[in-house]
Amino acid sequence: MKDKSPRHEALIKLLKERKFSKQTEVVSALKKLGYDVTQASVSRDFAELGIDKVAGRYLPRSELGGQGEFGGLVSGVEFASPFLSVIRTSAGAASIVAAKLDKRAINGVLGTIAGDDTIFVATKTKAAQNQLKHLFLGHLYR
Repeated sequence: MKDKSPRHEALIKLLKERKFSKQTEVVSALKKLGYDVTQASVSRDFAELGIDKVAGRYLPRSELGGQGEFGGLVSGVEFASPFLSVIRTSAGAASIVAAKLDKRAINGVLGTIAGDDTIFVATKTKAAQNQLKHLFLGHLYR
């Protein structure tokens, strides 16, 4: 099996230097650099490297500020009631964070609604909301 490190390094460099809105554009750019890639291999690279589409472009989470599960995408959390939480994100990142929350399947979280930079989270119990508080304590809980 070939070492992916040089391709991964080239991919990160490209994403930092240029704005790509489609994976096919990334495939073309990597091919011009001499890498034999397909859309499927680039998609796998994105997953391995933690690359998300934010505000219409692909960026490594490390470029979004912060580390951890949410890659610095969360800028604040407020609790409107024991059953409604409002999560603020970077522009264009709400759907990414909401999908991550949905995937966690936190007991008592009924669902999420994501806009561009805001997520509403409906919770069934105060305990579920407390789990959200603990989840975001390391990420700018306020």
